[in-house]
Amino acid sequence: MDSLNRPLRRDRSVALAYLFNSALTGFQVAIGATMPVIRSDLNISLTVASLHFTVMAVCGMLSSSTVALVAARFGRRATCIGSVAVVSIGLLALCLAPSVALTLPAAAVVGLAGPFAIILSQTEVLDRHPAHQAMAMAELNLVVSIALMVTTLGVGPLVALTGSWRIALLIPTVAAISAMLPLHGLQFSDASRPKSRGTTRRMTGLAWLFCLLIICQAGFEWSYGYQAAEFLYQAGGVAKGAAATLMTVFYAGMVVSRIGLIRVVRRFAASHLLTASFALALVGFLLLAGGPTTGIKVAGLLISGFGIAVTFPMIITLAAAAFPEATDWIVAKLYLAGGMAIAIAPFAIGALGDEIGIARSFWVLGILAAMGLIASPFLRRAQVDGRALSVAQAK
Repeated sequence: MDSLNRPLRRDRSVALAYLFNSALTGFQVAIGATMPVIRSDLNISLTVASLHFTVMAVCGMLSSSTVALVAARFGRRATCIGSVAVVSIGLLALCLAPSVALTLPAAAVVGLAGPFAIILSQTEVLDRHPAHQAMAMAELNLVVSIALMVTTLGVGPLVALTGSWRIALLIPTVAAISAMLPLHGLQFSDASRPKSRGTTRRMTGLAWLFCLLIICQAGFEWSYGYQAAEFLYQAGGVAKGAAATLMTVFYAGMVVSRIGLIRVVRRFAASHLLTASFALALVGFLLLAGGPTTGIKVAGLLISGFGIAVTFPMIITLAAAAFPEATDWIVAKLYLAGGMAIAIAPFAIGALGDEIGIARSFWVLGILAAMGLIASPFLRRAQVDGRALSVAQAK
């Protein structure tokens, strides 16, 4: 276990979190980036296309509610192995499915199995490295951002070269399968403590506040990943392939932001960083949605990514500090709330887009960013063991 006098140890648990989170998140973003091509190939509407994201999110939301209980019953190790195996099968099925009648069930399988390894790999890192939680989460999210940027950068040219969105989706699928490697020989920390740890807690006002913040974060970030390329295509006058490639700018902003976060996370309170990040995300959205030229819209993509990148690692860090004896429970609750946002926001934007145009429906994201900006300062009043949360948080 790390101490403040030692640097963060990047062990097998960190490798598992890096690899599986990057692979599964990259797969979902690749679907969003290639959605205009997928829609054309499968001959489906924007609403039906958005339903894939909603199915994964709803199924993920349902399974997230059971993560703490399942991990307490079977242990983190067995749960993670089963999750990675089932997710790998689901991703392969989605890549190879010839019609929407099969892609939707495959999306459901991925949504049901994915949250177990996603959540438990992160809580294992948080529990193994209590003195470096903020650093670990910042670094994890940086690695994920780099993976997403590489994915979006390669998706457009790869689809143009091969004419197949399936080949593009196979890359993160192979990465997900390879997550079995760090699982080999990894002993999880929950093996040395009672299995019922953290599973019987009740929601508090602070827990609800964290859930509200994650709803704002997840709805904003994932709607960008799923719908921004479609927005640029329909409302920005950008070609399909170029729209998918331009999403790299969004993820580049996230990468740059998280590189900087690793340096500033020890100097500023996480609650202050969280508020500032929502403010930047809102500014970026206004430039993207209201910008009169493609250049301004691209600048909005960059600033949006720069801002929203900080929100997730800081919310998770603050939540882990607020509930140190129930990391599986609180992180699972946050993923449940985030799953609700991911289920509702992209589908709502797509469905509204079919009726009133995505140029108007996309403004739902401005509301989410504004809500996060208003709600985040309330964390500064939270107390953990008699101390302000920003002081109690592990560095």
